[in-house]
Amino acid sequence: MTDPDISAGTSASTDTDTDTDTDTDGTDSAVTNTIEIEPTASAAPVDRPRVRWAGIVWGLAFAATAIAALVFTRSPDAYGALVEWVAAPSLPELVAAALLIAGTAILIAGVAGMLRRGQRLRASRRASRTPTQAPEKTVERHTA
Repeated sequence: MTDPDISAGTSASTDTDTDTDTDTDGTDSAVTNTIEIEPTASAAPVDRPRVRWAGIVWGLAFAATAIAALVFTRSPDAYGALVEWVAAPSLPELVAAALLIAGTAILIAGVAGMLRRGQRLRASRRASRTPTQAPEKTVERHTA
């Protein structure tokens, strides 16, 4: 049995099992066992989901590349120049393009790493400000 109050840790719940036994006279009698379930206090606050900065940064980089490609191929003259350059590149142009692509990839990875590090520092500061143990909640029991 799943009780939303138990998972939230806000109130107690009761779980009931019913067993059927056969008496000595041959009749069935229902026996009910009641088990009380108490909520548990969480020792630490639940962390929020982390932002995947690398995915955001790389997505923005690919979006910027797509926009640049659209701008460069919009006019027929620019498209013709791009086709000429791709069809017969020189060795220095290939080396320059490879270095530019590698530098851009390193830059993007560095930006994503800096954002991730900032996120970790913020999470560690938040964790150091919160108490390590939550006060224990006592539940009153009334027995008859």
